[in-house]
Amino acid sequence: MAEIDIFSLGDNYTSIYEGIFENNDFLQFETKFIVQIIFIAFLMLMGTLGNLSLLVSVCSSPRLRNPANILLTNLALGDLIYLFVAAPFYIEHVIHPYWQYPELLCKLRHFGQLTAQGICVYSLTALSAERYMVLAGQTIMRGRNNKYRRVMATVFVWIISVIVSLPVIFLANLKEVRCLPYPYDNHMTKIYECVRFALYYALPLTAICCCYVLIANTLLTSTGHFRQESQPGVQHFRARKRLALIVVVIAFFFGIFWFPYHLIPLIVAFNPNATASSDAYHVIYSLAALTNSALNPWIVYIMSSTHRAVLMEVFFRRLRQRQTSTINCKTKTDEFVPLKKIKQYTPDSKLTSVSSI
Repeated sequence: MAEIDIFSLGDNYTSIYEGIFENNDFLQFETKFIVQIIFIAFLMLMGTLGNLSLLVSVCSSPRLRNPANILLTNLALGDLIYLFVAAPFYIEHVIHPYWQYPELLCKLRHFGQLTAQGICVYSLTALSAERYMVLAGQTIMRGRNNKYRRVMATVFVWIISVIVSLPVIFLANLKEVRCLPYPYDNHMTKIYECVRFALYYALPLTAICCCYVLIANTLLTSTGHFRQESQPGVQHFRARKRLALIVVVIAFFFGIFWFPYHLIPLIVAFNPNATASSDAYHVIYSLAALTNSALNPWIVYIMSSTHRAVLMEVFFRRLRQRQTSTINCKTKTDEFVPLKKIKQYTPDSKLTSVSSI
């Protein structure tokens, strides 16, 4: 049973655990939490494999080492960081409900998690804006400095994410056995949750929606123009449109999975009596964001045949290299076998040939 704001719902949390053991429901309690641990571990495994393979594919293939994939790989890196920061603490908290580490680690944990969230959401916002600029043919996205501008956008995403997350370093603290991202005060709780909801969800999602309204308008007005274009121009436009579609699907799932993550703490902040009446709220709150980070790279693979093809190329190339190195090792070993020993096992020419066996 995860606490609101990941590790702390409030003072009712201790009584919840005590009631479970007083009612001798330990077996049901244990089964429930084993299922949660397995699910979190599964999400971490799938997310790690997906995001790492996406990063390796883009870095190792000239076909994908292009400006269009810079922000996409930054999103994958943000998802990977979030999985590695959040998932282990989720699992540890399920096993042991109380914070057992120093206050410094509490501060770093909240800072790392918020920074990773910022990298994810602001990379997605930058991707949406970049797709609009490309499809609309804005001059800012043209010329030789295309790659440089996207790299600068990626650096800007990291700077903004760190700056926005920096206050939690000073606000996060330990209250008894709970690691809180802010001082345990009703007024501060409301301010913190409102600011987090605005900066990490409402404002970025509004910007993404505005970009895709503009993209839809651009696609509708450009259809007639691109019918008159040459075949390479049409193919280039379709490739841009396909990447825009991938980003809009990722943004759609972002809106769905991060909504309960931000909404439930906001409700609890303004209505403390609504705390933790149902296990489903805690499970959804804890696992929704992890699910989104694990799902994003697989959305890319499902919707992009190019990324799938490059992934298979990289996989089979590594497999062939491993097989070749194994064969070379065997060949080198055979070179050291004495000549007399080789002759010992050479079949006599008078024996029956292999073809007649």
